[in-house]
Amino acid sequence: MSCDPNPLDVNSAVKSKQALAYLMEWKTWYKVRDAAAISTLHAKNFMYFPEMVQMFSEHGIWSFFDFIHTDRGQPGSKCAKVSDDLLFKPEHYKDLKKMLNAVLTLKEYGALCHTSKLFIDTVIDGMSYVPNIYSWTCSGQDASWVTMDCDGSVIPCDDFSGVGMHYDMTEIYSRWDD
Repeated sequence: MSCDPNPLDVNSAVKSKQALAYLMEWKTWYKVRDAAAISTLHAKNFMYFPEMVQMFSEHGIWSFFDFIHTDRGQPGSKCAKVSDDLLFKPEHYKDLKKMLNAVLTLKEYGALCHTSKLFIDTVIDGMSYVPNIYSWTCSGQDASWVTMDCDGSVIPCDDFSGVGMHYDMTEIYSRWDD
């Protein structure tokens, strides 16, 4: 489910609190092995992600992330109205690398961060020679995302989603054997 490591407004705080509550409940369901929270990291919240990984790990909940980006022209993009002050710029790269390395250290010590070392290393390496971390798409990587919002709706990654694609996590348990 979607969760913000440092909510910027009341709506974001409510969404994140509700996501944690749903994830805790979901973990009690019989056939559900794992629960996970995804954070869209941006220039104003990325430094809080390691703390989120630690806290969620203590509850047995996995964390992973994607990066906020502008609309790349994919139909149905949920990124059509991204504020420029949330986008990463080269001046963020030093601290972003520190944060990603902190996440790698947490993973080495058993924290439940689902994002692969390969992907994190790829992002870190890419910041060294690519002037823009937004030059990749998950459709060509060994990574892909869905966003599960607090209302139960599941939104596939912009690189794959089409207009009108909708799933509902609240039906997963009742339809498990389908």
